[in-house]
Amino acid sequence: MKRDMDLVRKILLAIEANEDATGHSWITLGNIDSYSQKQISYHVSLLYQGGLIEAIDLSDALSFHWEPKSLTWEGQEFLEAIRKEGTWEKLKKEAINLSFTAIKMKALEILAS
Repeated sequence: MKRDMDLVRKILLAIEANEDATGHSWITLGNIDSYSQKQISYHVSLLYQGGLIEAIDLSDALSFHWEPKSLTWEGQEFLEAIRKEGTWEKLKKEAINLSFTAIKMKALEILAS
């Protein structure tokens, strides 16, 4: 499955919107726009691997299923950098072929400018 950075951003925003006072969401992300549960779970696992969120793997022999718990410090920083739609669009144009680490660095650079 191909990584979809728009879905990454939507998941981060959804986690932030659903966190309780302890910072844990334990939410099941329903369909975001037209994305399937499999696509969402895959991207939740990528965000976990990238250190942007805490998540739990609920996969079993029959299904692939990840649920987010909360944003990490780095996830909060990245989300703050990409929150504004204009910043996000600028980042997508400039970072189309960059690694995720480079995208995070570029996002923080854009935020600082």
